[in-house]
Amino acid sequence: MMKNRRETDRTGGILKQLGKLVKELGSAIRSNVWFLEGSEANTGKSLRILFAGGDKQKDYIAGLVFDGACRETSAGKLYFWNILYLIHRNSNNFALAFIEGRRLHQLLYQGAKDYYIPLWLESCVELPLKATTKGAKEDLRRIRKHQLTYELSTDLEALQDFYNNMYLATIHARHEKSAVSSSFEEFSGVVSSSDNKLLLVKHGETAIAGVVLQMTAVPRLWIAGIRDSSNTYRRMGAVGATYHFPAQYLTEQGYRQMSLGRSRSFFNDGVLQYKAKWNHHLSGFDKDGMVVKMLTASDALLGFLGNQPFACVEHGELHATVFIDASNQSNERKLKEIDALRSLQGLAGVSVFSLDRKQCEFQKLNQ
Repeated sequence: MMKNRRETDRTGGILKQLGKLVKELGSAIRSNVWFLEGSEANTGKSLRILFAGGDKQKDYIAGLVFDGACRETSAGKLYFWNILYLIHRNSNNFALAFIEGRRLHQLLYQGAKDYYIPLWLESCVELPLKATTKGAKEDLRRIRKHQLTYELSTDLEALQDFYNNMYLATIHARHEKSAVSSSFEEFSGVVSSSDNKLLLVKHGETAIAGVVLQMTAVPRLWIAGIRDSSNTYRRMGAVGATYHFPAQYLTEQGYRQMSLGRSRSFFNDGVLQYKAKWNHHLSGFDKDGMVVKMLTASDALLGFLGNQPFACVEHGELHATVFIDASNQSNERKLKEIDALRSLQGLAGVSVFSLDRKQCEFQKLNQ
């Protein structure tokens, strides 16, 4: 009887894995395709992009490249061979191609000169949390000045208030169409399971911000938000408090590490920049990602790449890729950026490319 049950469980597991493979194969074979065109955010010059994948990531890329102001043309759902032919035939008409997917997408689309950018990076910090940077010390000063405190809650009314008025308000204000939100059912299910906590940041009797702690082996900051996405509360230190107070609580509970959760793989992303204040290190990356093809070099493309260093996966390891302007290689800000990435734990290396605006070519300087 026990043997039959084990065989049934094994068969069920195999079928489940096959189902996942079929679903991933279907996603890889056909993708929604858009053409995005507009003024590149840094140079103001025209840029065209081909994007294949889901609308959330498409909207994120549009915001990153064009500051959200671009024209979209849908090409419909195309098979991968049509997409590859489209890219090959129009390589002079597009500066970049982004193809969202997983391992199968890499096998189908990624060439020797292409990149695979994970959708999300994971960060960790050591506890007790130490404020060693100017920005972190300023956050702690604001928290003390406004006498912010915290409390833990599992009250249903408090959960609904946090979800609607802090979490949703914040992600919709910051990310608009590209916001990826969890449902209230998922959120409340996580908070009510195991020892997971909702930590509320308070100013007097008012909860001005909150963050959910997932109490795994390394406790993790899951989702956070500020009431009404208020800049007034931000200036009071609400953002810093959603890092400082969880770290304080977890240290008191005997933990030695805290995961800061997910961030985008572009190093100038605001969330990732903020985590750098607390001397974080990269602890993992998502399997989901985007194959990035650089098709036609232009002044606009160089403007985008020069301002958006990113993390990419090479041979299973995470690397940073930085582009600098060949006409201004002594740029102090860029050199500091490269040094900061080289000191970031969790990266296997930093690749630096020189951008020659006259020749419109990329030359690798080092590894």
